Amino acid sequence: MRGRREPIWVAPLIALGICAFVLVAIDAGGPVRALLVAAFSLLGPGAGMARALHLRSPIEQLALVVPFSLACTAVVAMAALYMGWWSPLGIMGVLILGTIGLLMFGGRGPRVAAES
Repeated sequence: MRGRREPIWVAPLIALGICAFVLVAIDAGGPVRALLVAAFSLLGPGAGMARALHLRSPIEQLALVVPFSLACTAVVAMAALYMGWWSPLGIMGVLILGTIGLLMFGGRGPRVAAES
């Protein structure tokens, strides 16, 4: 029985998340940190969520990536602020762990067709 192959973009997205987390952890400044963190925040959480929906069409998944990412990032940031533990490192950690979990395990299961 052949194993199901992961899409080619899963590993680079996880690597992007880990690089962004390391840059936040070491408190690196400059445009590189800003670009990597922004790229991960716009792509990472939404890619995991869109993959977990098991849509057949890659176009549908791509259309949901940025809106889902913005929503996830906003919800995690608001929860951190509300609970009184505002921490960029903590917020990135939660986003990255959630994204890795969804990317690694959210894509399992049958694909469903989107209804028109």
